[in-house]
Amino acid sequence: MNPLAQAVQLALLGMALVAALGASPAARAASPQPLDAVAVQSYELPAGPLGRTLAGFAVQAGIALSFEPALTEGLRSPPLQGRFSAREAATRLLAGSGLSLVLRSDGSYTLQKAALTLEEATLPVVRAKAKVERETATGPVLGFVATRSATATKTDSTLLEIPQSLSVIGRDEIESHGFLSTREALRYTAGVQTEPWGIDDRPYQYATIRGFDPASYLDGLRLPSSPSGWTFGSSESYGLERVEVLRGPSSVLFGQGDVGGLVNWVSKLPRQQAVNEVELQLGGNALRQLGIDLGGSADAEGRLLWRFVGLSQERNSQHDFPGFKPLGASRQYLAPSLTWLLSPATRLTLHGSYLQHRSPGNFAEYVYDQGGRSGVLTDEPGYTHFEQKQWGIGYKLEHRFDSGWRLQQDLRTASQAIPDHTTLSAYGRADPVSGILPRTNVLVDELLRSTAVDTRLLGSFVTGAVEHHLLVGVDGLRSHSDVENTYSPKAPSLDIHKPVYGVGVSRPGAAERSSDYSEIQHLAGLYLQDQIKFGPHWQLTLGGRQDWVKSRQNNRLNGEKTGANDQAFTGRAGLSYLASSGLAPYLSYSESFLPTTGKDGQGEPFKPTRGQQVELGVKYQPSGARTLLTAAVYELSKTHVVSYDPVTFAGHQRGEICTRGLELEAKASLVNGLDLTAQYSFNNVATTRDSNPGLIGKRPVGVSRHLASVWLDYTIQSGELSGLGFGAGARYREGFYGDDKNSVSNRSITLVDATLHYTSGPWRLALNGSNLFDQEQGSYAWGVYWPGVKRALTASLRYQF
Repeated sequence: MNPLAQAVQLALLGMALVAALGASPAARAASPQPLDAVAVQSYELPAGPLGRTLAGFAVQAGIALSFEPALTEGLRSPPLQGRFSAREAATRLLAGSGLSLVLRSDGSYTLQKAALTLEEATLPVVRAKAKVERETATGPVLGFVATRSATATKTDSTLLEIPQSLSVIGRDEIESHGFLSTREALRYTAGVQTEPWGIDDRPYQYATIRGFDPASYLDGLRLPSSPSGWTFGSSESYGLERVEVLRGPSSVLFGQGDVGGLVNWVSKLPRQQAVNEVELQLGGNALRQLGIDLGGSADAEGRLLWRFVGLSQERNSQHDFPGFKPLGASRQYLAPSLTWLLSPATRLTLHGSYLQHRSPGNFAEYVYDQGGRSGVLTDEPGYTHFEQKQWGIGYKLEHRFDSGWRLQQDLRTASQAIPDHTTLSAYGRADPVSGILPRTNVLVDELLRSTAVDTRLLGSFVTGAVEHHLLVGVDGLRSHSDVENTYSPKAPSLDIHKPVYGVGVSRPGAAERSSDYSEIQHLAGLYLQDQIKFGPHWQLTLGGRQDWVKSRQNNRLNGEKTGANDQAFTGRAGLSYLASSGLAPYLSYSESFLPTTGKDGQGEPFKPTRGQQVELGVKYQPSGARTLLTAAVYELSKTHVVSYDPVTFAGHQRGEICTRGLELEAKASLVNGLDLTAQYSFNNVATTRDSNPGLIGKRPVGVSRHLASVWLDYTIQSGELSGLGFGAGARYREGFYGDDKNSVSNRSITLVDATLHYTSGPWRLALNGSNLFDQEQGSYAWGVYWPGVKRALTASLRYQF
């Protein structure tokens, strides 16, 4: 590392430390004033989270105030502007919150739940059940519009306080579209391109964020993948409370990852206000799905909460082989969880999940030499098979100290196995005379075991006129992969003129294995973040992280043992202005790194790729309104990309990919019952450096420049048709290239989706359709054609109790 880069990295980490600790002892020891002794003065406090607004009020009023964060969690304050006494200002801020200020014996103040009024104490009690639930950073989104998230900062922050692009897809939005998979859940999200390679019955994501593959997380902990890329951790869409997409480099809190961003899948966990439901779904391709979501309190005091989510799905593949029966797919998912309130200050959640997925693979279609489709699928339906088994268990622990600081720890140990994946692949050319196409017999047998842990200390304090929200953490991941894969030429060929399916195929034996190895990887990271609020509107977010990565591989075929040790420092800095109107412009800089396997032409291990991004954006979410509008422009680059010499084919880390883009996203409840989500994304990505001069200026495979979508859902609120709803939307994807030289083009497409639904009491009936006009959305890439996802209709019946 050169001295200048090292100095910049140390300075960034030092800035966060100095900002957190740099107030003088005199400032910290300043004597507080009694509330009634504070003179009338001017206040300029924007609307926002109640806890933070109260901290700002305490600074301006000069009083000592401390309280348990749980008391204000999910509560928002109105703006406070004008001249008030301290007591009047406090009364305005706490109006409707159910809280009041209480004077302690030492002259400081705290919060407590407000006492009943005389009328409330003496009148007969008549209570009506009502489901009023405040949003938290990991809980349900109320409608389409989220207000809080923990993904970008690992703290319970409002979306306006996050100086980076973030989209949240809540449960209501998932159900409005009728999404049945995690891949589908990202279809209407800014900056995300989904399903570029057509129909795939396997649970692979196949999505990019700003043109790059995203890292995947479950409840904030990494879902690792095997070195081969075949094995990975996946999620079940029915088991999710929300999906959060963080765009741009994110290594400062999460460690290794690509420059485009990450997806955090947030699970359904126990809640005080449980909603029990049973849902039956039937649809095209013989879809049959049953889902249950049950939960509640296991004791009278509400200290023991439980939840159980289960799903069973069976369906046929959309792929059609002439003269062969439809191929079947099945999926089973179980997820129990238990939350134990050990004390008012300590909460422990135990959770587990089991997922089994069986399906055919992803079938490609042969392409003629002139580039036209043949209609001939090159695989063998009687042989291809995919099976995945996955389980995970873990816990989430949180303890609040008397000082208000919190200790949090998340841990998950998991296993992902692909014990049997067989397929016949054919990327070559058929004989021009006979039409005989050679195929490769592929057998995948892999096991990936991992344990991930993340420990965080969070606290807030005031230094002079500056408010700090400090996060210090350490995380780690250990993964162990066993890989036994075979790519054998011993496979029956296919006549593309007269294809015959259903022929016998022999499985490759152990002597034919192409790879047989184990790899152990250790990841460890130490990170620090300070969200600094100064004045009534400004917030500065600073963060730094040091990562260490160690991998060891044992090749059982030749006895070779190799290893690599990498380390990297990454940082983030963001400045936001939180206006009282709900407008929040921001400017941020962030970094990423991603280890790269393999060796260069000189036999030296590859270094990690590095990513940098500058983003300028604005968010608008007025207080009390169910609206969130965001806009961002960005410039990012990825360096140390492996590129190959066109003559020697030796690998070198000379490559660089750069992109400039614009993203617009809107989520709103325009009127009561009318929900909207819309987005437009422009992503101008190109290779700027490469060992092959012919690739400079070319766009990466499978990446569109323009993406757009809009969705409207309206439910009638009164009258005889009350509860009846309908919605429709459209998705546009500009064409993209199917090869590195940009010589193979795919056309632009627009797809139309719709829904019709009716809710009456505990019952909800819905009909959802995607790709209503059955547009062909397949793509050419790697010398073959990948047929697109066809029209799908699904009927759902849900009962809640």
